[in-house]
Amino acid sequence: MGEVIALIQGDNHRSEIGLPSVAITPGSVKLVSLVPAFIAASLHQDVNTLRESGDLDSISPKRAEVIESWQSRSAKEGSKRRYDLVAALADHPSAYLQITPDTHYRHLQQDFWVRAEKYLTGRVVDMGGKTKPNLHLVLSSGESLKMDATESLLEGKDYLYRTMTVYIVAQEHIHTGEIRNARLIEVLKPVRQVDEEKLKNLWHRGREAWAGIASPTEWVEQLRES
Repeated sequence: MGEVIALIQGDNHRSEIGLPSVAITPGSVKLVSLVPAFIAASLHQDVNTLRESGDLDSISPKRAEVIESWQSRSAKEGSKRRYDLVAALADHPSAYLQITPDTHYRHLQQDFWVRAEKYLTGRVVDMGGKTKPNLHLVLSSGESLKMDATESLLEGKDYLYRTMTVYIVAQEHIHTGEIRNARLIEVLKPVRQVDEEKLKNLWHRGREAWAGIASPTEWVEQLRES
């Protein structure tokens, strides 16, 4: 019954589905729950989507977890478990889903993640961790990336609020480029920031030094000839 409630609830709050009514009938347990229309519509859509795509990543993660659990039990050797799920919604055909030993709903999006080694540059905004050391990097795109680290990589280091280049191993989505499960391998030298005042001073000194030279190229050629 707890799994049925979780299936109905999906990613919504428990208080939004009301108080379920449970009845014991011969050979079964009946659970009735009157829920808001938006939750009923969400469940109806997820059931239809999963039946058509077979992709657990295309529905609510909490509902996918329940479906996986039921599918696992049904697939056990000697099991006679079978689950028939019907989601009814006013003015819509009922959405129907069946779970038997022959069903194979999968997380298809997992097939799009590949191992990647990358060099990334960004500003370190947080680092450390009591039990799980990590480093947070904000990239030039504004995206924030958290990566696992080791104490030896971070201990005594002054990386905080500095722009650094890091070498990481992660999983990268081959279509979107999204990065997950990043792990820090090495922190390279910090990226030097341009000192605008110092640069202006150098330009000024350069203009003064070459003030009497009409053509720097000809001047260099004359030096070579002499």
